[in-house]
Amino acid sequence: MTREAIEAQARKSNEVEERVGALSVTADGIIGKVSRTSANLAGLPGGEWEAYPPGQFSVSQIKGGGGASFFAKEDVSGLSTLLFRTKVDSGRFKPDTDYTLTLLFSISGGPGTSSMTMRAAVCDITSQAYLIPATDPQDKLLNPTNPTLRQTFRMRTAKSIPSGEMWLSVYLYPNGFNLNRYTLTIREAKLEEGVLATRFVPVGEDYDSVISQQADEIALSVKVDGEERAGLTLDAEEGVTLQADKVRIKNGDLVAALFSGGVLNANLIEVSKLATKSDGKTRVTIGEFGDAFIRFYHEDGVTLALKLGLDYVSLEEDATLTPAASAASTGTTPIDGTLIPIFRKGKPAVAQVFDEEGELTWVLFLDGPVTPDTQPYSWRAYSLVREIASNQSAIRSGRTLDADEYWRFKVRAGVTSDYSPYRDRFFRKKLSDTDFTAAASYYVPDGRYFFPSPELQAATVTDPQTVWIRRYHDIEAGAIKASGHIILTD
Repeated sequence: MTREAIEAQARKSNEVEERVGALSVTADGIIGKVSRTSANLAGLPGGEWEAYPPGQFSVSQIKGGGGASFFAKEDVSGLSTLLFRTKVDSGRFKPDTDYTLTLLFSISGGPGTSSMTMRAAVCDITSQAYLIPATDPQDKLLNPTNPTLRQTFRMRTAKSIPSGEMWLSVYLYPNGFNLNRYTLTIREAKLEEGVLATRFVPVGEDYDSVISQQADEIALSVKVDGEERAGLTLDAEEGVTLQADKVRIKNGDLVAALFSGGVLNANLIEVSKLATKSDGKTRVTIGEFGDAFIRFYHEDGVTLALKLGLDYVSLEEDATLTPAASAASTGTTPIDGTLIPIFRKGKPAVAQVFDEEGELTWVLFLDGPVTPDTQPYSWRAYSLVREIASNQSAIRSGRTLDADEYWRFKVRAGVTSDYSPYRDRFFRKKLSDTDFTAAASYYVPDGRYFFPSPELQAATVTDPQTVWIRRYHDIEAGAIKASGHIILTD
């Protein structure tokens, strides 16, 4: 490769690097360049455009605002300056601030080619007091093959805002061209704060788009009439926050999910677990413990009320009694070292109802419903969070924590059997008959177990303040040794 070729390649590489560098801007750089894209100030809501001198033009307002069409009904060939204007709200302007005016200007009705000069200002009706001084002249070439041009004017307000009515004024200098045959039209006029022109919105629809950055946060927001309608915040502590009346998530051209009015609408929701909460307490869960059940909870948020899903339930009421008549009358089972098999696999059921004590009160089997009102043994499900070193701080916070499922063995009052020693013991799972031969090995580990959600402590006349607490059980050898609560502080 020759020296000239090497130098040419180096120049190309430098040019690419310069272009890439020009495209690499930080959020601070964006703010400096974009500033603030504000509402359309080019007029008043419902305001109209007019032409000067008056009576020379017939004016047709454009529906939705943003401009008008002007047709010379009188001879205007002798005029060196034409003025088109609309009243603005001077109270919405800031002193010594950059503004941008954009508009579409077109000419039609004749065969000729015209080279005209345009300027813009914001001033009083006499063009003596200026809120925004007149811009530098812009020469534009308009003809039938190029009838419409987008005009952009960079403007800056005066250091002090003058009093009185102010008008957005667009000056047209025909430069000797005879406009008698033509219709002049101004459309999509938008005067906005900042140095960047954004899409047209009608006057009165106050859209404010803001980009701001702090050391640990970047925020974007859009406001309408001063009220935030949409926003995105990236925060080092809080993560990503979306704020909007409607949030759409699209997959290509398809809307995969829509959040509106606190409701999620989606064709498919795929989650491993799903839970609803009320006042911090669990109400309904799906797949809470990695299984295929829907669970409904009582008001305490812990006691199971309804369990839906294909499960195997064994009532086995008669199997808890001895064959002897005397034993049957006392409701006891023999103490002979052999446990009567009461926890067989059972029959398939699709629904189980529990009372506020966790007792099974109704079962819907595949062959019909059953009310087990004489069931001597039952299981109560608990959702508990074990206090260990790794989650001590989390437990003492106000968050709802992921829980594990534990089971408490219930024995109806008056029933005495080989299972009685396990009355009210906590187990890591429901035990089968075989498991009961080594029941102690299935006790939950000793320690303190918290309810997964905080709750409000009931207020009293002497103690009316709002206090959030978290309840717990101290468990030893599978039994509750103490229960209590801790107070959550800010």
